[in-house]
Amino acid sequence: MRYWLILLLLTGHQLALGKGTDTASLKRAMTELNTALLQKDSISLKRLLHPAVTYGHSNGWIEDRQEVIHDLYNGKLVYEQIKASEVRIVTAGHTATVRVKNEVAVSFNGTGIKLKLEVLQVWVYQHRWQLLSRQSVKID
Repeated sequence: MRYWLILLLLTGHQLALGKGTDTASLKRAMTELNTALLQKDSISLKRLLHPAVTYGHSNGWIEDRQEVIHDLYNGKLVYEQIKASEVRIVTAGHTATVRVKNEVAVSFNGTGIKLKLEVLQVWVYQHRWQLLSRQSVKID
């Protein structure tokens, strides 16, 4: 009986550890992040953005979690469209790097801008996927 209990506990532990490499749940988190940015959903953003996130834009501007949420609400940066393509994911334990090409339509201080970006994201898994770092650069 003790053998089965130990085996069950070890199997459960391994399944819990393996969740960090689940790319399907990571892809869902990425989609949820884009939706939250488009809809100015601060509740989802607080869940998806790690407390220590660094959110880098292609112009060199870097924001923390509070600034990302605040700037969406005050209208400084309004996401109108985020279209992702060429997603490449590499996982290592509870960390994942994601490279994605995005076509983005935003309004920055009331001025509309369309950009083609190469975005690098670093996600960590701590009971759920959270974005730890993001940096984008303009392409084309």
